[in-house]
Amino acid sequence: MSVGHPSLLATGPVARPPRVLVADDQAPILDALKLLLGDEGFLVDTVRSPEALLAAAEAKEYDAVLMDLNYSRDTTSGREGLDLIPRL
Repeated sequence: MSVGHPSLLATGPVARPPRVLVADDQAPILDALKLLLGDEGFLVDTVRSPEALLAAAEAKEYDAVLMDLNYSRDTTSGREGLDLIPRL
């Protein structure tokens, strides 16, 4: 019998798995994280742009957000993602 991750065990009849929003502009990264986190019992939603990230966060309540910091090609400063944090 598999017990799963201790922090994901239900504490009562209305408990639900933690919901995570993952944002990245690369589909393979989204696919990998959805598979990895889903196998650990998380409910995972994915988006591919800063605009979609903000829309998803407005539409649902999430327990955590994992997001890429760079969305524009050849950008490595992390400024795009850091600028989104106060808007979340």
